[in-house]
Amino acid sequence: MIIKINLQNNQINLDFDDEKISNISYSLEQTVNLTNLITQISTLSNKIDLDPIDFNNFKNEFKAASILELKLVEYLYKIFNAYNESYDEVNI
Repeated sequence: MIIKINLQNNQINLDFDDEKISNISYSLEQTVNLTNLITQISTLSNKIDLDPIDFNNFKNEFKAASILELKLVEYLYKIFNAYNESYDEVNI
């Protein structure tokens, strides 16, 4: 599963490469609720690959991101990394 994280028009977009999973967008102008994201990734049966591969690469690619956008994206990366660590523990 590849999730492309990008920033466009002040929205953080999570584009999943699986058509069964809906893409998700977050805007800091609205309340950010991560429940749908957690529900969607909890149904996955494989690890998550991210594009950009990590938070530092995201910061380098999207230099115009605001501090709040970066904080949210950093948190998203932490969620995905925690999922992958849990996946590895269960599937050793």
